[in-house]
Formats: sequence, C-alpha cells, structure tokens
Amino acid sequence: MHVGAVLIAEIGSLITRVTLVDSVDGECRLVGRAETFSSVEPPYHNAFFAVLEAAAQLAEATGRQLLREGQLLIPQTEERDGVDSC
Repeated sequence: MHVGAVLIAEIGSLITRVTLVDSVDGECRLVGRAETFSSVEPPYHNAFFAVLEAAAQLAEATGRQLLREGQLLIPQTEERDGVDSC
C-alpha cells in the first residue's frame, strides 16, 4: 500500500512545527522539518496560518512545492510536489 507524502503538524501554544514524511526508495523517510511561531493567539486566532507558514519554509528548504494559491497542495503530484494527507 502506497501512503505517499504526509505533512504532520504539531501546534503548540508558542511554536508550530511541521514534518514532511514520504516514501523514498520504498521506505518511509523524514524529508524535512520546519517551525514558526504559533498563530492561535491574537491577532490571528487560527492555528492553520502557522501551519501554512511552516509549510512554506519547508517547501523552500526541500525544493518541493507544498502550497498552491495559499493552500496545501493535496494530493501529491507525479512530480512529488504536495502531500497526500496532513
């Protein structure tokens, strides 16, 4: 069974971390991690803003496109951009 790329988000009160796990050579591998300040407090009151910011940082670090038009790119493309689940 092919799971594909998974973006894991850890949303804390101060820091939000995202981790990208994907199948590499038939095995699940950690591709990269990024973190930013959480956005659960004012002025945003929405944890997803920090997830998007951390995903943008992760995309820059890994060279994979994870966002399109300000949203997560789901499902993963044949070029290995995006993720299959988060």
